[in-house]
Amino acid sequence: MKTKPLTPASSPVRSAAITMLLITTAFIWLPLVGPFLGGYFGARRAKDMVAALLAAIVPSALFGGAIAAVASSTLRVGGGDISPYPLMVLAPITVVSLLSGALAGSQTRGATMAAVILMALGLGWFVPRTGELVSLVRLARSATSTAYEPSKNKTCPENLKQLYSAALLYSDGWDGKLPPATNWMDAIRDNVPQADWLRCPDIPRGHGYAMNDDLGGKRVSEIKDPGKTPLFYESASVEASAHDAASSMPRPGRHQGRNNIVYADGSVAAVEPDAK
Repeated sequence: MKTKPLTPASSPVRSAAITMLLITTAFIWLPLVGPFLGGYFGARRAKDMVAALLAAIVPSALFGGAIAAVASSTLRVGGGDISPYPLMVLAPITVVSLLSGALAGSQTRGATMAAVILMALGLGWFVPRTGELVSLVRLARSATSTAYEPSKNKTCPENLKQLYSAALLYSDGWDGKLPPATNWMDAIRDNVPQADWLRCPDIPRGHGYAMNDDLGGKRVSEIKDPGKTPLFYESASVEASAHDAASSMPRPGRHQGRNNIVYADGSVAAVEPDAK
């Protein structure tokens, strides 16, 4: 007796993939759990582990690609532009969760062990990066804040004052010249007792401060209008010794929509991105 071939409509792989897609779509708002449920219940409709994994390829690609596309775009929030790039960390863990669910749904000992190992590896990669998502949430909240509260913005201005003092100490040993912009952080590091002073407290990693290119190697006495000339300021670049023409300040500002600047006369101000 011949077995009737599987049609696309009745294929276990197709049926499992559709189930995974529908359930994951319904519960994608539950990070990790939503994709896992989609993979798990979708795998129950597949005939074996191989079919379950094949079925998971399409929804994994769709959700991973969609998250990557959103993370690569620019969002307009509170009158400023926000880069949601930190959302990119959700793409790999969503795929891992869906695949882990597909393995667990296969209900074989080997597949279950593989699901546990895969999820453990995924969480080991994801958990240290959750700070990036927290930073994005803080940035979005700052963008929509209507009232600036100086009491919530104390550490960063103090950091910049310390950098200013360190730069002046450097200039005392270099004929009144400020450090070169290309490696200013290395140049003043010996004059900065605490490493935390070199990092904006509102970013999860990196530094987030930059130096004005125009002042690199320049004598302090030669700076015209020092009270209006930025020396160090918050920057969207988190690399060490970031430098530019005071053009990389985050939009919107990190601190309730504002960025901190220390000017060449040592004064500090929290300004909106379009103001310097």
